[in-house]
Amino acid sequence: MEALGINLPGLVAQIVNFALLLFLLWRFALPPLLRLLDERAQRVRESMERALASPEMKALHADGALFIGSNKTFVVEEKVII
Repeated sequence: MEALGINLPGLVAQIVNFALLLFLLWRFALPPLLRLLDERAQRVRESMERALASPEMKALHADGALFIGSNKTFVVEEKVII
């Protein structure tokens, strides 16, 4: 392997270090990040449900606001006041 310019002990050490780093990140860093993302998604979901249940949204829907798709998104004409 020396003829190819590969230092076998150095390569093995780098592979072991990389595997150790991946394991430590997977074990200690990933669960808190996933928990934070799940909490954020839940807050966004609850906020969207509250917004869609609000009287303003119900009034927009009753006034003929455009309803798009299954994600319950309303498109309302933007009004510019000068």
